[in-house]
Amino acid sequence: MEKLQGFTDHVMLYVKTLVKWLLAAALIGTVGGAVGSLFRLGVEYATELRTEVPALLYALPPARCVRTLARKMAGMSRLLSLWP
Repeated sequence: MEKLQGFTDHVMLYVKTLVKWLLAAALIGTVGGAVGSLFRLGVEYATELRTEVPALLYALPPARCVRTLARKMAGMSRLLSLWP
């Protein structure tokens, strides 16, 4: 009888571990799915905005130059190699 109790305790340990990992996987999957959906909505919005205002595409290079100059003037130029 004692062997059966030890075996049952051993199996329950595996069941508890399985449930813990399944819950963790469900949580991670839910968060990942939500982030992926938000990213898709952002890409959709950006594409819609780009088609409505085509001049935005031509404003990107000057905006990058302005951002780079602002960072250099603020003394953040050493970080430019780390963050494009």
